[in-house]
Amino acid sequence: TDDAMNIITTHGMITGAQLGGGERSAQTYMDYWIGAAAFPAHAHYVALGHVHRTQQVGGAAPIWYPGSPVQVDFGDADQSSVVLIVEATPSTPAQLREVPVTGGRNLRTIRGTFEQLREFVGTTGDDFLRVRVDEPKRVGLAEDVRELLGPGVVEVRIEGSGISNGGTTREARLVGRTPHELFATYLAEQGIADDRLTQLFAELLDEATV
Repeated sequence: TDDAMNIITTHGMITGAQLGGGERSAQTYMDYWIGAAAFPAHAHYVALGHVHRTQQVGGAAPIWYPGSPVQVDFGDADQSSVVLIVEATPSTPAQLREVPVTGGRNLRTIRGTFEQLREFVGTTGDDFLRVRVDEPKRVGLAEDVRELLGPGVVEVRIEGSGISNGGTTREARLVGRTPHELFATYLAEQGIADDRLTQLFAELLDEATV
């Protein structure tokens, strides 16, 4: 009617929307998408949920995702959060303004060798940190990272690469090798460089073979 305010709300994936990065892939599959043309021109405002990035979707009516009020996971990092204030009357189109959300703790991913990570000490505030360590694995490395960067660290992943086998099959490389050589090969394949493990393996092997 002429005196009606036509507001549509729905939670779903709309064609033309840009993902924020933290959405679940199973819930953004193409078969679940809704065409923006489904929303009629006489709607004063269409309020959407599901996509984490603040954005307007093209259509006959004002169609908006306000986005997540806080970062949901590390896929949403580097995105600002806002609240959308919408003002409209039955006879006027919707007017929007964004109000930044400043509460909550940011999610942040940092990367480097252990020595490079020292540069972040004192610079991360109260951010929740996902840390990617670019060096070979060693015993206690993740614990050292947490001690270095503080309680904000929620995930540590060691991404040091192993040693290439030059194309030789694994079985061929294992034939005729001593237990010490086999263990050294295993550590290399796993990207682990820690002399303490080699020494401990030798001690355990000696005990087992006495």
